[in-house]
Amino acid sequence: MNIEKVCTTLKELEDFLQSCGEEYSSILSKHRRTLEQYITDPGKYPFPLETISELKKHAFGGMGSLNDLWLSKENGHTLDDESSANEKLDELRERLKDALRT
Repeated sequence: MNIEKVCTTLKELEDFLQSCGEEYSSILSKHRRTLEQYITDPGKYPFPLETISELKKHAFGGMGSLNDLWLSKENGHTLDDESSANEKLDELRERLKDALRT
């Protein structure tokens, strides 16, 4: 697994979700910061296996996960085009899933 790629994708997801007014980005940010600590000084921090496990659960674990999120004006999100926003969200989720696999 390329943790740097995971962090980059998480940051893109965070920025995108924040731009839509979605608060789920704070959960992703917490995981990203822990992973970045490991990248910065792997000798000081153990491999973040627990963080990766939690991230997978929060991202793809079913109800209440990132996978369950739908961006919509009705849900209070700031969007110009719901269809385009959800396509981008799907693309970012897939990139995160791929990054967590490789």
